[in-house]
Amino acid sequence: MSLEQYRDMRERAFDRYKLNAQVLKGDAINPRPNNQDSREKDALSKLPGNVKEMFPILDNYPEIDRTNRHTLASGLVHLLQQPVDETGPMADCARECTILSKAASDIPTTEDWTSLFESPGAAQWPDPFQFDPAKYGLGEVEEK
Repeated sequence: MSLEQYRDMRERAFDRYKLNAQVLKGDAINPRPNNQDSREKDALSKLPGNVKEMFPILDNYPEIDRTNRHTLASGLVHLLQQPVDETGPMADCARECTILSKAASDIPTTEDWTSLFESPGAAQWPDPFQFDPAKYGLGEVEEK
């Protein structure tokens, strides 16, 4: 596999598995908690590599500063369809907001977008100790 093929595969995977959204006020990011890496390393250490690799693309795992292009387009269309109201529930996002991706294969519905824009905030980082691979049909035996 060439480097270009690998890059294309990763990009298609991002487009497929990071369709959900988080909306933040202003120009912001969703920083990873200081202990998230060590918690993930400890919690997932006993799982085979192929299952460990699935953790960040499941269960609404948030992105720090990246957005799926389809998610962004959907959010912008929804925001542009709203009436201009400087004092309404979406006033904070009407001026400036950040749309970031989360791991899920469904774009937010109209109701989801309305809720996200009315109460923007960073998504919660998942607890790796609560990760259950069987919930996603992942076996714990690594294929050889």
